[in-house]
Amino acid sequence: MRILFFPSDRGGGFGHISRCLCLARESRKRGHLCAFVSNSNKYRHILSGDYEVFPVHAIRRWDHRFLHRVARIFSARRSISPVFTEFSGLDFQVIRDGFIDEATIKQTLNQYIGIFKQFRPDILISDTDLLAWILAQVVGCPVVQIVRYASHPSTAKLIWWKEIPEDLIPPNTTRLFNAILKEMRLPDIKKAPDLLQGDLYIVPSIPEIEPIPERQDTIFVGGLTISAADTDIPSQLLSMDSNEMLIYITIGGAAGNVGSKLFFSTIIRAFSEKNMRVVVSTGQSFTPADFSDLPGNIHFYSWVPGQYLISRSHLVVFHGGYGTMMEAISCGKPTITIPFHT
Repeated sequence: MRILFFPSDRGGGFGHISRCLCLARESRKRGHLCAFVSNSNKYRHILSGDYEVFPVHAIRRWDHRFLHRVARIFSARRSISPVFTEFSGLDFQVIRDGFIDEATIKQTLNQYIGIFKQFRPDILISDTDLLAWILAQVVGCPVVQIVRYASHPSTAKLIWWKEIPEDLIPPNTTRLFNAILKEMRLPDIKKAPDLLQGDLYIVPSIPEIEPIPERQDTIFVGGLTISAADTDIPSQLLSMDSNEMLIYITIGGAAGNVGSKLFFSTIIRAFSEKNMRVVVSTGQSFTPADFSDLPGNIHFYSWVPGQYLISRSHLVVFHGGYGTMMEAISCGKPTITIPFHT
């Protein structure tokens, strides 16, 4: 069987990639041929080592460049929250992914169709890709959707950690897509999560975390996370005393825009010279060289193998991301969550 994966990789987080990679690795063990569609080059090097990767070229026009510059200006001003740190549903992802007009959607979909014809898959597997279902309808191919509570058709509601602001008005993306669906003689959508319809739904979690009603087309599979091999673990971490109290702190791949240097400086002040070891993963926004004269008990890394650290930690501090959450649960570790976005 030929399987084509569509992870939503425009947001910067690794969760969508991780879940698809888990399924791809297991599928390949069973003799299936797998390939990936990639809209961002951030994690493309991870995929291209083992799988054929079909890059999707961004639609470059003046209005996209203008929006990108506006986003950078807003993110740089400390008094204003960075763009897309607060959102109430999938409508905001439509805009974040660059689908601001019919032309952009059609051009991206045409690239998808070209990739489909080139790879000739028997099935599509999507993790929150907004065009995979439309592609499946156009080419007549079954599609499996990797979904969670916020995007499953029975629930489709984002669980917030605070009250939704009254003035947070989502964009009207149904009007945008319905115009295109009408041209293609496909049924209208009533809400943005309808773009994630599928023939089968895989929930990469457990019912206690994702309380989705039982359905014949829905399967809970537990955590789908990728762990690095021991050979990728820094030698300094391998030599740590297993009896020493260890705290692991990470902000995740998608939180880089809001993980400020002030946050890391606060960590240094809070744990400096305490009788415990603190390992901090800064992501790609900062490097350990940005923090000089660190106390002896605090160690900064741009990247560390999360599950290895979590399994040895006494406490995990993180931003609420999928991968760290599932690994902490599987290892039975207590956590403190500091959400950087909704």
